[in-house]
Amino acid sequence: LNSIIAAAVTVFLSVVLGAPAGYALARYAFRGADAFKLLVLLTRAFPLAILALPLAVAFIRVGLYDSPVGVALMHTVLALPFAVLVTQSLFMGIPRELEEAAWVFGCSPIQAF
Repeated sequence: LNSIIAAAVTVFLSVVLGAPAGYALARYAFRGADAFKLLVLLTRAFPLAILALPLAVAFIRVGLYDSPVGVALMHTVLALPFAVLVTQSLFMGIPRELEEAAWVFGCSPIQAF
């Protein structure tokens, strides 16, 4: 049951946080987009041991150590860069015309998303 809770929370948080970031990277040109992409890629380059010790100390202090929510947050931190990159490539494959057609039919930007 704890594994199912941790997995469900991880998937939910990764999609909720990663999809808007991937959408922004795919659809909008803004200052710092390349730096943001580089930072997302650099987080995948760090060994897990470098991240594990500070996060374990922080989780012990907060009281999330050895709990399903703590495990889910840790997995979310590790899965979020992957979610951003995957959703960015997904949104780049969807034509902008579909989004514009949704706006023509009265959808708000969030509904078109």
